[in-house]
Amino acid sequence: MSSTHLSEIDDSTNIGLIRTVLRSAGFRGSHAVADPEEKRAALTFLKSEFRNGISSENELLSALKRRDDLCHRHFAECRGISQTAS
Repeated sequence: MSSTHLSEIDDSTNIGLIRTVLRSAGFRGSHAVADPEEKRAALTFLKSEFRNGISSENELLSALKRRDDLCHRHFAECRGISQTAS
């Protein structure tokens, strides 16, 4: 994930915060398991949350977890619908 994706966030401290959150959530670093599309989606989400005033590491991690929980729940519901329809 290059720094050009973070260019909308001015301060290097804020860029570091976003990178820390991505690393803590498993989207960056040597142990990251997310594919590039998932990484981009997480980065886009975090930048949006940051622009909307969420600026602490814990709040950003919590927001990302809520987003992921909703996505996984929605995916499971969609799978359940498709399995019962066949």
